[in-house]
Amino acid sequence: MPTVEELYSFAEELIGSGEDLASKEETYIRITQASKGSHQEKKLAGQFIIRFFKHFPGAVETAIDAQLDLCEDDDPDIRRQAIRGLPQMCRDNIAVLPRIADVLAQLLQSEDAAEIGVVHTALTHLFKIDLKGTLSGIFDQLASGDELVKERALAFLQEKLKTITIGKEVQTFLATRIKETVKFVGGEEFLGLVKMMASLPSMQTVSGRQEMIELIEEQAGLNEEFNPKDEESVNRVILCGKELLPYLSKNVHCEKFFNYLCSRVVPTLSLIQSTDGETNSRDEVVKLLADMSTHSVADSSLVEPLFQCLLDVMPTPPDDLEAASKGLEEPKQEFSLVESLLFTFHQLVANSPTFLIDSPDKLSDFRVRLHYCARGVQVYIRQLRTALSNKDALELKKPENKLKAIALKVTTNINSLIRDFFHNPPVYKTQISPSWRSVVKLNKPGEKRLSTGEDDGVVAKKVPAPVYAPPTGRYSNSITGRLGGAVRTSGTVRTTGTVRTDGTVRTAASTNKPSSKGTGNIKYPGQIV
Repeated sequence: MPTVEELYSFAEELIGSGEDLASKEETYIRITQASKGSHQEKKLAGQFIIRFFKHFPGAVETAIDAQLDLCEDDDPDIRRQAIRGLPQMCRDNIAVLPRIADVLAQLLQSEDAAEIGVVHTALTHLFKIDLKGTLSGIFDQLASGDELVKERALAFLQEKLKTITIGKEVQTFLATRIKETVKFVGGEEFLGLVKMMASLPSMQTVSGRQEMIELIEEQAGLNEEFNPKDEESVNRVILCGKELLPYLSKNVHCEKFFNYLCSRVVPTLSLIQSTDGETNSRDEVVKLLADMSTHSVADSSLVEPLFQCLLDVMPTPPDDLEAASKGLEEPKQEFSLVESLLFTFHQLVANSPTFLIDSPDKLSDFRVRLHYCARGVQVYIRQLRTALSNKDALELKKPENKLKAIALKVTTNINSLIRDFFHNPPVYKTQISPSWRSVVKLNKPGEKRLSTGEDDGVVAKKVPAPVYAPPTGRYSNSITGRLGGAVRTSGTVRTTGTVRTDGTVRTAASTNKPSSKGTGNIKYPGQIV
């Protein structure tokens, strides 16, 4: 093992060799052996290995191994010095950069905050030397590293990519590596990689968004059988489905995922275990189904399983519906499931209108069920409106009232959709905003707020407007309005009419007459107006 004196001697020998430096490889190898020596010997070895590294291409592997030994030393000072030298090795021999990037990614598992900072700095230098090579090394660890390494490497990569400019070639390379890596990561890392890929400029096009959907669909395992009793299988569908939704648009569809939900998940919906927490797996699945239905064109063969699932969640009417209507108890039903499935069925059957028209018995039976369902819905709407009426904005923000407002939105949506099926033939023109969506549209200055055409029944208590106080005093009688009218001292204001020269005012008679036309609303049996 070389001593400190010998190390200095070796360094002087190499410096003084001039053009014969390449022949001194054995001396350089003796220097690398000091990586297993004492504290001072390791410090000198770390400096000399880096200084003469580029002159001995035949000793690259030996030098790298020695330097990496120093990166794993027990002494934190030795480790930090060795890590700081790694970028210089990459500058001298760029071929080793992906391997060094891989090692630096592994070193992110350190619990020493100062050391983590040194690793981050070293990786940043590598990005400046060769972006693709650095990404390659980091992604090797994302695919095969420990969970802690994956977590920290991904976090570092996400932050770093926000600060650098990426060309088209690197974007393509990055997208390819992400597609390869998502197969080897868990849920959290998967979401992070998807967001990273979505942030690329090349993914902002229609083809790019479609590529994002295909990536998520592949990760969802749509070629596998769906097991409704397997929590992991259910969670994977929900996770991938939620991640897919933001990329859907008029020109970007998800037929494969939607068809999978209709053909394999919907028929087994009753077997999915309901949870007692804040989220319900069955509710989450049918909400995904409804959200995707507006951006998918399903095969007509998928309408039937969806229709059967809808019938399963709707209450079964008694044999004597009239006699039952005299009872006090209303039908029990899961309104959230009914809303989602009825919304989806409404979307699908609009593209396959013959599904009900060609089966009069099916349509008749369905209307009986809808009538019975509507009874419970309308009673609940009436109760909710009563509970929420005459409450000011502050009271409506209370948790219990927020829940009631959501319930009112759910039942109002169901009530609106049911009406379409009582036309002859059924029509599918009603458009609703599902209760789980919260879309806030900011209007342009001067633009009127558009009505949704839906009545949610929630009306905040009106606050009386301030009463106009006319001017009084010495000059009040001579004040005239500047908008074509005159201000009276009695407190009333005229803003229309013509002021004659004799001081009198002529006003135009109103020609507005109440309309004699009806509302045109179609009523179905049992409808509460």
